[in-house]
Amino acid sequence: MRNCPPLIIQNTTIHPTEHHHFLSLLVDQELSWKFHTGHAIAKGNEYVLQLRRLSRLVNGILVKQMCQLYLTVAVPKFTYRVNLWFRLVYSNNLSMEQRGSKGIAKRLATVQQITALSITGAMRMTATDVLNNHTNLLPVLLLLQKICH
Repeated sequence: MRNCPPLIIQNTTIHPTEHHHFLSLLVDQELSWKFHTGHAIAKGNEYVLQLRRLSRLVNGILVKQMCQLYLTVAVPKFTYRVNLWFRLVYSNNLSMEQRGSKGIAKRLATVQQITALSITGAMRMTATDVLNNHTNLLPVLLLLQKICH
């Protein structure tokens, strides 16, 4: 956090903070969205772990219903205003190096992998691509690109 002096308006002192909660977004001084992305990923984990309880193999809900719950409840919760805080991952034609919010996409991919594992009941070492195909979920990069556009 930058060292900023407090703002004084008509004998009321307003002290600076690291971040501010504004319209369900956590905005920091540098607009780096670091606080908000951490909050969004934590919220995604929280919702996915709650959905995991519903998808038990013995008394759980159906796979189709679980996928529908994930796409209609959890995804909108952790991708709220994603077009502000997520930069799409791309690569130049000249270099194969990817640019954009790669770290955030990787952390959100683990959230989706937990969901796909709980839906299918597969082992943890199952490839994410296979899980996405079996659950009919888009890969995270394509999902975020679809939401952003």
